[in-house]
Parts: sequence; structure tokens; C-alpha cells
Amino acid sequence: MKTPKILILDDEESVTDLYSDFLEDVSVSIDLCNCPQKAWQQIDTNVYDLIITDIIMPLIDGEEFLKIIRNNKQHSNTPVIIATGVANDLHKSLARTNDNISLIEKPFTQDSFNSLIQNIVGF
Repeated sequence: MKTPKILILDDEESVTDLYSDFLEDVSVSIDLCNCPQKAWQQIDTNVYDLIITDIIMPLIDGEEFLKIIRNNKQHSNTPVIIATGVANDLHKSLARTNDNISLIEKPFTQDSFNSLIQNIVGF
């Protein structure tokens, strides 16, 4: 079985570091990005099994980044987890109506984070 590859995007480095720590003992390959533009480059050059993104970010917010993901041929159906502390009705609706979009509201525990990822990509 291949190791799942995950892209994690959050403009706060402490948050991406925390997510990386959460997944430290799990068999996944992780690319961390703190800049949406860099993450955009990553999805253009890599294939991911899962993309995790924050919503509130400068320049390109998570909603816009989700559109970028869906317009990329190799990631148009890639599962996405929206990780946010400010979930609104749109975010909740996206997660309810799209099989490949999930929502996790900050703060969350390592167990709930890893469980959600395991349900999506297995490990």
C-alpha cells in the first residue's frame, strides 16, 4: 500500500507545525505550506491524496484556494479538509453537500484530526 501524500496549508507556521506533530507517528507523507501561492505551485507539480486548508488567510483565502484546487485537473476530486476556527454556513454547507470536502472546527484534538484523516486516506 502506498503512503498517502497530504498537503497542509495554513498561514500560521505554528499551526502547520502542530498538524505535522499530530501526524508524526502516522505513515503519511506531508508537504507543509504557509503561503497559498506556494501551495498553488505544489498542487501544480505534485499529486496529493488529501489537501488540508485554513479559510482565513491573506491574499488568497481558503475559499479561493478551494476553487483553485477544483480547477486543477489532477485535484478536481481530491478530498479536502477545511480546518477553521470561523466556520460559517457556507463552509458547513460545502462539507454537507460534497462527499470529498470535510470540515473540522478549531480547536480540535489530535485524535479527532487523525481520525478524520484516517477515514479519508487510511493509514
